Amino acid sequence: TLATIADAPNDSQTPAEAPNRPADLTLTYEDDFDDSASGWDDAFDAYTTKQYGNNRYQIEVTTSNLVAWGLANRDVADFEAEVEAKLEDGADTNGYGLLFRFQDRENFYRFDISGDGYYLLSKFVKGKWVTLADWTASPFINKGKTANILKVSAFGPDLTVWANGQQLVSVKDDSFTHGNFGFFAGTFSDPHVWVSFDDLKLWMPKD
Repeated sequence: TLATIADAPNDSQTPAEAPNRPADLTLTYEDDFDDSASGWDDAFDAYTTKQYGNNRYQIEVTTSNLVAWGLANRDVADFEAEVEAKLEDGADTNGYGLLFRFQDRENFYRFDISGDGYYLLSKFVKGKWVTLADWTASPFINKGKTANILKVSAFGPDLTVWANGQQLVSVKDDSFTHGNFGFFAGTFSDPHVWVSFDDLKLWMPKD
């Protein structure tokens, strides 16, 4: 796997485009989560809650070392997706972000950020984790309870992740070519995290 990490910020920096990004992308799907019947997972159990609320999509975990996710229940291949994500409660060391090209519970890509300003890009293949870009601090990630605009670009094997309009890392990986997508929140040692998501937009190449 090849990875390119973005440089530190400067005032004149122009955000780079994702590798192999088509010029004719069109907005094909958006959700502001005002309508609780828009198709996202809506469920809870002893330690997790995934639900619509306050015109946002909410994920909460109430035990240590657990991840919960909600899926859009749509299959996409090449795309860009952007969402506003906000750590509502819980330790800054907890993680949250996007899942994409999700095949099943044992096969998917995952883009994490943490409340203390780090990011991670990884994949879960046949139930085993593989790191594509290890935990790295970034000045582009808003810390604490401030919202972050997260974006994933996936065109063929070129996978690029962004925070607040700035590229974090770009890698090449061809393990998965399409799949479902969604959001997640997860805990480590701290037993509580609550993250909300809003204003999802997804662009795809024109047919």
